[in-house]
Amino acid sequence: MFEKFLRKISAILISLFVFAVYLTTLAKSTVSLDNGELAATSYLLGIPHPTGYPLFTIIGFLFSHIPLSMRVIHQLNLLSTIYASIGVFFTIKLIRIIVDELENSLSSEKFQLNKLSEFSITLISIIGGLVFAFSKTFWFQSTNYEVYTLNIALMSATIFYSIRAYLKERVNQDEINFLINKWLVVFILFGLILSHHLLGVFVIIPIMYLYFKNFQRTRIITFLKFILISGLIAILFYSYIPIRSSMNSLVGFGRPANILETIDHITGKIYRPMMMSSDASAINNLITFISSLSFHFDKYDFDNSEFNLMILLIVPGLFFAFVYRHKIFNLFLILLAIYLIVPLFYAILDIDAYFLPAYYIIVIFISTGIYFLMKVISRDLYKKIFVVFLILLVSVQFYFNYNRVDQSEVYLEEGYFNSIVKHIEDNSVLINFSSWLHSLSMYYQLVEKVKPNVVFITYPIAGERWYAEQVNCLFAKEKLIDVDSNRIKFNLSGRQVYLTYEMIKKVQAGEMKFGDNLQFIPFGLTYKLSKKGEYVEQPFDLYELRFMKVKLYTNQELKDILMTMMINRIYYELDFAKYDKAEELTKLFVAKFGVENLPINLLQYYNK
Repeated sequence: MFEKFLRKISAILISLFVFAVYLTTLAKSTVSLDNGELAATSYLLGIPHPTGYPLFTIIGFLFSHIPLSMRVIHQLNLLSTIYASIGVFFTIKLIRIIVDELENSLSSEKFQLNKLSEFSITLISIIGGLVFAFSKTFWFQSTNYEVYTLNIALMSATIFYSIRAYLKERVNQDEINFLINKWLVVFILFGLILSHHLLGVFVIIPIMYLYFKNFQRTRIITFLKFILISGLIAILFYSYIPIRSSMNSLVGFGRPANILETIDHITGKIYRPMMMSSDASAINNLITFISSLSFHFDKYDFDNSEFNLMILLIVPGLFFAFVYRHKIFNLFLILLAIYLIVPLFYAILDIDAYFLPAYYIIVIFISTGIYFLMKVISRDLYKKIFVVFLILLVSVQFYFNYNRVDQSEVYLEEGYFNSIVKHIEDNSVLINFSSWLHSLSMYYQLVEKVKPNVVFITYPIAGERWYAEQVNCLFAKEKLIDVDSNRIKFNLSGRQVYLTYEMIKKVQAGEMKFGDNLQFIPFGLTYKLSKKGEYVEQPFDLYELRFMKVKLYTNQELKDILMTMMINRIYYELDFAKYDKAEELTKLFVAKFGVENLPINLLQYYNK
């Protein structure tokens, strides 16, 4: 009786437990590359970067306007946690029906093994769900508002209902209406996947594999009807993009006003050069994926160790899958191949998130490995020891990944943005090269109204007419960016001008030109335009960033920027014989980064 009750409630109970754990690592601020942009476009009902994510945006808009006593970014980060918990729920349900199917089909096989109890089957599904819930990349994505957790929630639900429909079909072949309703749920979910992230489109291949396993010509017509329903759902949501664009939404990426422009936005035309990366990039991505499956025990090293020691259980899982060639295993092998190969051709920074579907399939095979070992261990005592061993492995994975993904006290990116704008005058212009800072400025300026009168210009997209019009209308109320000429022209007269760290290289390369009597001098984390030979005072409270202990790429990137800008400012102070200020800043540098990172010729100002 208890085992049946546990079977019914295990998925929901574990999902709630995981949700509670996720709350302890949830970010209260902006923490990832697109976090700020996605939060701003959701809250203000704008148009996110391609592929547009209309389902994600609309749900985010509705959720962000629920009156909760938290910041908008915190509230939207919470939504990702909810998506992730739903994904864990369907993962547990999926593992359960797979194990049930294996138990039923194995009973007639020549290598029949001992039957597992209801409790053992439930335990396998729970452990599998926890392995995925506490895997590094998925857990990290649950901490902040990004598109990937909703994608996994929809994919896991779609795969679960696909397998359930397929299994129901075998025992209810005469109940046509019953089966149509089961498959209808699958294709509605597939329509929602299409409305969110196009990476999920490949789920249709295993769906077709299951749907046409018992081929009948009449099923083709029904399948086409189902696909039409999926397509109509996607069209309904994607119509949001041109409709919202026609309403002159000034928040977001692009302004697709017609069908062709909308298709270009949905298919990510602007990103195609990054999607078709070089062979070297594809090899690097493959190495990244393989390395992520290795394990280490440094809780502050974010790289690799996706599943820690639990990855070892994929070996018996794959062995069992290849020996026992069940149709369901074929489905997951197809999915694994697809979601391993496709991300290889993306030249993007957050490639680990694109491997999430592959990690999801790996968890299925890890769970299969647990099932296989539970079957071959015949003695109850050894089974109990094995269960304790599994709990220990999950606990180790949990312990190390908790420290790696915990974003609850991370304010690094917010501090970076605030340090940049802290002493910038209103109506100044800051020209930036980074999509990261572009994302931060969208959120903090448009949602939280931090320095809303400072004009941020993102240089790589400044030549796009939609972006120029957006900047001119949002910030300048005048033609600040001239898009009528063949070259980008900024009308900056009467405004103080700042450049970010990356943009100064454009000036040095001659790509951007200013007057011969002008120069850019280091000012905090930016470069400020000033007259040659003129000394510009700068407060030293522009370097107050709270770095993380975890070795994350954003952490190291900002450290490098801060170190470079502080050293440049020290040299600037020395050029004007401001020795006291140089000494003060040198000591501040050493306090932050250690004397070993200080250039040798500056040591004299530290030792004074």
